[in-house]
Amino acid sequence: MNLIKNLCLIILFIIPSIFFISLNTSVAEDNNVLSFKSSNKITDSLYIEIARKPLEHRKGLIGRVSMQDNQGMLFIFEPARKISMWLKNTLIPLDLIFIDISGRVVQIEENTQPMSDNLISSIYPVRAILEINSGVSKKMGISLGDFVINSFFEYNN
Repeated sequence: MNLIKNLCLIILFIIPSIFFISLNTSVAEDNNVLSFKSSNKITDSLYIEIARKPLEHRKGLIGRVSMQDNQGMLFIFEPARKISMWLKNTLIPLDLIFIDISGRVVQIEENTQPMSDNLISSIYPVRAILEINSGVSKKMGISLGDFVINSFFEYNN
């Protein structure tokens, strides 16, 4: 009798839990890829780490000695607002791409200085900042006014 009860508990609780965990994982994986769309092209995809919480924002890419050109870190800010950040203890030069709530690129700071405590500030309120290797924004042809294709942003066409 206990065996039947245990089997019923497994069926009622564990199997649905596994199902919901797998759903959340697939959503997160979709969010970990983004590309840019301009009027005439869509860029190759970037594989991103996502920093949503203040502790993740503070850690960022600190201490990393390298990153692949098809990788980056996306800092999400809720609500959208003007942001200032520095690259103190960041070892690699980066391009910073500032993205508004609709997913539009509103500012690009290229070839930022690693290990600097100089503030880099957004001109406009932003929903996110993407950090990628220095020079990658030029290589990919990312420009002001391009849109980010990723489910974090309102633009999804």
